[in-house]
Amino acid sequence: MGKYTYRESRLLAEYVAQTWPNARVQFRVRMGPKSEGYYAPSAKWADALVETPDTIYIVEAKVTKASVALGQLLYYKKLLPMSPWYGQLANKPIKLFLLLAVDDPTLRNLAAQDGIETDVYHPTWIDESMGGEL
Repeated sequence: MGKYTYRESRLLAEYVAQTWPNARVQFRVRMGPKSEGYYAPSAKWADALVETPDTIYIVEAKVTKASVALGQLLYYKKLLPMSPWYGQLANKPIKLFLLLAVDDPTLRNLAAQDGIETDVYHPTWIDESMGGEL
């Protein structure tokens, strides 16, 4: 494995800027109560929390190994109400969103069964940055 290049962070930042240009966005959001390791290195982190006028999206972005995101998103949804800052968001519905760099129709179908919205964003730099890994 080579140097980490923050591919998922870049993918997510570009997508969010294009898809939700007027939303309030927080990247790398700690999920869960302080009493259970909120500040610990093992704290759970959602890739982003996107607040639109009528909805809160918990977002995970994956370049590879995307199937793990299904469990992560469902877990984060359960942790969200336990998060100390949740009160300011409690009046809006929560939606789960998985951003994929590579389309996986089976994964997208399974995600839909759990109420997880998905989209595929595959900019040209993804192939270049992966060096044939995809």
